[in-house]
Amino acid sequence: MLLCHVRIKNTSAEGLEVNTGDFSATCDGTPAEEYTEYERDEENGMKRWYQLDVMEGTVAPGESKEAGLVFRVPDSYKIFQITYSPSEWKGQSVTIEWENYR
Repeated sequence: MLLCHVRIKNTSAEGLEVNTGDFSATCDGTPAEEYTEYERDEENGMKRWYQLDVMEGTVAPGESKEAGLVFRVPDSYKIFQITYSPSEWKGQSVTIEWENYR
């Protein structure tokens, strides 16, 4: 599993609508499954991350919102990408990519 601690800061003069559904991820080119089985989070030591604020609602100007997004990935993954594409950006997105150096 891979934990992504995401923080969005609104630097605009207007409220910014955010939603966890605005994020998608791929692992070696294949869609990564978001980890949603809450009962197993405590067992895996991730409960405190999963209980961060839900990434949903309006972020006021100058404010931030955080969330822990957890994805199922194989230990041997090579490249992981997470993309943020909110609907109000009208088809634009930001993608962050990193490599597994194991």
